[in-house]
Amino acid sequence: MIGAGALSHRGWASDSTGGVGRFSIFIEGLTREAARHLERAQSLSSGREAVLEDMNAFAQACAASDWDGYGANPISARTLWYAQKLVKALPTGVSMPTVGAEPDGDLTLEWYHNPNWVLSVSVSPEGTLNYAASLGPDNDSPHGSVPFLGQVPDEILRIIERVDRQ
Repeated sequence: MIGAGALSHRGWASDSTGGVGRFSIFIEGLTREAARHLERAQSLSSGREAVLEDMNAFAQACAASDWDGYGANPISARTLWYAQKLVKALPTGVSMPTVGAEPDGDLTLEWYHNPNWVLSVSVSPEGTLNYAASLGPDNDSPHGSVPFLGQVPDEILRIIERVDRQ
């Protein structure tokens, strides 16, 4: 098996054209395939790809009005776009959330440690991030609304990091 360090070495790049013949093409194909597997690996991506796949599944399942049988609003393409951008903006090393859908058409991202340590962020089609958290037995419960401007807002990132430390 080819390790991640080998793939980052310039001579092992999958677009290299240094070799000639069937063996070179074979090795290049193996290297390219190994790189694809490493990119998808849970340990290297911290589950980011799985969260994005879950998001797509929720958006598809909840794309029609009344998807819950109780009059729920559909998840819009714009809501999905903002939620995907938010997950992609999460720094490496931060835990990935679970995904849910809300009857108002928002997608929900949740970081859960236990009932006393949880953060829920709802992503709206306007790019507003509505968040609420329960942080420990002292009933510290920060909440608010902030616009998503391409980076994870500092207050939300600080809460994620607090939940991660538990």
